[in-house]
Amino acid sequence: MALFVEFPKCLQLWRASGGSLRVLKGRGCFIVTLPCTPLFSPETMHWLRRFERQGLSRNQMRLLAYAYEHRNQFTSRAYQNLGGADLYTAARDIKDLIRTGIVRLIKPKGRLYEVISEPSHPPIEKPPEFVKLEPILLEKGFIKNADIRRTLGVSLIKAQTIAK
Repeated sequence: MALFVEFPKCLQLWRASGGSLRVLKGRGCFIVTLPCTPLFSPETMHWLRRFERQGLSRNQMRLLAYAYEHRNQFTSRAYQNLGGADLYTAARDIKDLIRTGIVRLIKPKGRLYEVISEPSHPPIEKPPEFVKLEPILLEKGFIKNADIRRTLGVSLIKAQTIAK
């Protein structure tokens, strides 16, 4: 019985939030249309795949998609409106994106952020042992323990450790 008493109030709140309702006359039933998750273009989805291994939340991915479709820029307010996040959650999530090198603040103390087109990754330095062994590897296509010992002047056990 409580369901029927509360139903008109729920229906009123639902309609106010943008839901739609269609009543089929003479059948005693109704169809409810609920809002759904926004869909992105295939181009946007392809672009978002760059960030799959970053461990981002669903809302952060949604924010990046929003930014992609808005000249790679966004504000904290846009993020709050997009995901229904409060001010503190939005600030924390945006700071995480900045720390990971995906996003940067356009101006110091500004409110507009942009997605960095190509995240800068420092070049990986080769270990000195590898630099010395690389010519042998390129020549033969493989390296033996004896090559490591001869080139680096190390013991058998040390060569095994280096090979791992």
